[in-house]
Amino acid sequence: MQTIGRPTVITAGALLMILLGCQSTSTPPYDATTQRAMLETILTNQVRLVSAMTQPKSFDTDALPDGIEAVIQAFDPQGEPAKLTGQLTFELYTYRPAAADPKGTLLQSWNYAVASDQDQRGYWNRRLRAYEFPLRIDPQHLTTETQYVLLVRHNNLWNEHNTDQTVLDFAEYIARLRGQITATNRNE
Repeated sequence: MQTIGRPTVITAGALLMILLGCQSTSTPPYDATTQRAMLETILTNQVRLVSAMTQPKSFDTDALPDGIEAVIQAFDPQGEPAKLTGQLTFELYTYRPAAADPKGTLLQSWNYAVASDQDQRGYWNRRLRAYEFPLRIDPQHLTTETQYVLLVRHNNLWNEHNTDQTVLDFAEYIARLRGQITATNRNE
């Protein structure tokens, strides 16, 4: 009968310890509920229209505004600035002064998806730390009013949504647009 020498036992023990030490001690993957809870702590749960920066803008070569540049900031559940992902819907309404809900008639709506790196680069303004969305307005949708309500609705990954709205004063924009329409009609 052959005996196992002491060096062999020590070597086998060391090898066993090494092998046991290499076993994975990580916890199993998180379940879906835990994953969602973790994501909800960092994902956008609030969007705000930046009223001071959301205003009529010209998107072509002339100086006459032909739409609205909507500026949006996103925030996480702790109120910290955040990037957003998901679907954004903008809606322009007539304004009803002194009403509990100032939104009147829906005039026009726009949809934007922020779902890729390209979308992030296209809409994100690093200097403002906000998103900018060009909302071209069909002049026929404008009424004789000078104030409008702009609403933004953000739908997240779970199709939950949050909204913000602001009242925009278009008096100067409307005057310039009417002047252009009048001048065009005279030239025809």
